[in-house]
Amino acid sequence: MRPLVALIWQNAIAAHFDHSLGYHRFLVFTSVWLGYSADRWLDTWRNNCNLSRRHLFHASKRWTLFAIWIFILSISMTIAILKLSPELLRNGFALALLSIVATVAIQTTRAIRFKWLHKSLVTALLMSLSILLSTIPNPIELALDPVAIMLSAFTFNCSLIHFWEASIDNKQEREIASSPRNMSLVCLFSITLTVAFLNLGYIEIALYSLASALLLGSMHCIRDRIPLELRRTLADIALFTPLAALV
Repeated sequence: MRPLVALIWQNAIAAHFDHSLGYHRFLVFTSVWLGYSADRWLDTWRNNCNLSRRHLFHASKRWTLFAIWIFILSISMTIAILKLSPELLRNGFALALLSIVATVAIQTTRAIRFKWLHKSLVTALLMSLSILLSTIPNPIELALDPVAIMLSAFTFNCSLIHFWEASIDNKQEREIASSPRNMSLVCLFSITLTVAFLNLGYIEIALYSLASALLLGSMHCIRDRIPLELRRTLADIALFTPLAALV
């Protein structure tokens, strides 16, 4: 779901800044998938206890997925080298390096306070930067506001999923779970930050983020009525709000 989320938001940002995308759509989709799959692959490799369906799937298909990962990485790098401008290529490799450093840091630290928030922020930031990479406006300062808007929605999404899966994370990684109060603060921050951008020239993007935050908050209120795996899927679908522009 996360690669689709990135693709949908990339289209929304590109439309706002009147950018054409072309093959950039493919590169954003694959880069998010590569990062997400690598994180899951490493999770199953270093943990003896894999409880969630996606972890069990990655554990059972470990080497098949690794071969697919290498294949997609090779295709993506070939397209990037052949098609991207030198500046975009440098930015892409810098973002890839940042992603590797962040993944290693997350994978090698355990049982620290607010790790769920650190992971959520890092994931949200990397997704936001991947989306903006091919739609960087001129001047570049104009990119700061869209990054902040996406960061608020993506962080809320990731934080909720970590909260819902606290029992699994605690068994797999001995993480210190988040509290309901912390989740309320993340929700309030996400909605407040998004509303603040409604008057700064990013109304469409801010409304998408606000709608996603409200959907996620509503889902959290009735979380006990929704099975965990379905809840996780719906949490990502709640970020599909930019598709409203197509209606």
